[in-house]
Amino acid sequence: MHSNREQITIYVQYENTIYILKTYPYEYRNLMQVIYDQIIIDDFGDCKGTGRCGTCLIEILNNQEIASQRVGNEASTINKLDQIVNNSRLACQILIDNKINNLQCKIIKTDSLGY
Repeated sequence: MHSNREQITIYVQYENTIYILKTYPYEYRNLMQVIYDQIIIDDFGDCKGTGRCGTCLIEILNNQEIASQRVGNEASTINKLDQIVNNSRLACQILIDNKINNLQCKIIKTDSLGY
């Protein structure tokens, strides 16, 4: 079983509610899967984590290191979206490890880029 010191807490703001999500390192592949599983949002993560649809767009509120680590095709996907804000990331590109413990983020509803 997991020990309490390994637990990761993530604070997610969605539609004027703050959800406190709990997980463990590598229990999920990425943040999109945690949010999808624990909050259940329609039309969230349409491309299932490939970083191409933009429906898992979030704003990082408190961790500049995570906010600045765009990977793969993430930057080009974000640049195609209308709802870009500072510190935008795709939740599917953020791995679940201890670096995101106490992460605060806000879900930004977007239209899919075709998925």
